[in-house]
Amino acid sequence: MAAISLALLASAACTAKNPPAPTDAEAWIVLEYGDFGPQAAAYELLGMQWFQWSGHGDSDPRSLDPIQVVVYRPDRVSLSEVRARFPVIESERQDYRYITYEDALAYLDDTLEHADAEIPSLVTELRATRARIQGGLD
Repeated sequence: MAAISLALLASAACTAKNPPAPTDAEAWIVLEYGDFGPQAAAYELLGMQWFQWSGHGDSDPRSLDPIQVVVYRPDRVSLSEVRARFPVIESERQDYRYITYEDALAYLDDTLEHADAEIPSLVTELRATRARIQGGLD
């Protein structure tokens, strides 16, 4: 009987220390590189829009590598957990960039503040990205 009680206590302690993993809607959202505007604006936050393992992009400027961006809430999930869930795998042409919720919103707010009113499609796109991030992670 004592062994069963001890096992139940140990199980309860493990559950208290290791809460269930957050769901996608609570901890992260996955977007496309282009959701953050053109590379000329986004590269300082996200890096260049070509695979991390490539030394340079394609000579054709219309050819873009499919880079995905994981925006995550560090108060809900660690960067190491995000990297484990969304690994960069060269052989599968799978490339992710990881940015915090706060950094994503700060970038979008700053870019929107300085966006050229003559490019309304960019302003609309960045506002939509901001809304998606907030809607998905608030």
